[in-house]
Amino acid sequence: MAQGEKAGVVCKQIAVTEQTYYRWRKEYGGLRLDQAKRFKALEKENTRLKKRVADLSLDNQMLKEASSGNFQAGLGRMEGESQTSGTAVEAGGVECAVKAAETKAAVAP
Repeated sequence: MAQGEKAGVVCKQIAVTEQTYYRWRKEYGGLRLDQAKRFKALEKENTRLKKRVADLSLDNQMLKEASSGNFQAGLGRMEGESQTSGTAVEAGGVECAVKAAETKAAVAP
């Protein structure tokens, strides 16, 4: 592009659509190469952290449900075994079922 070539020709050479080129230009147009690389690294880290927060929020919700008695461990329960069987741990005045972590591990692929 610096040598005066048309956007369409350059896009074909690098195997991207013109729409992609213009989206990149809009997003990264004013950035230097080192700034663009740093920006991409920050986006990647942000995505990783968002996934981590989502996982921890799910764990937190699961433990709250287990401690309030709303947790139903239907997976892997033997017939005749009560829903509340398993060891309970007293943690800061709140009773948490140890089975919650075991069930999560059993459900995870």
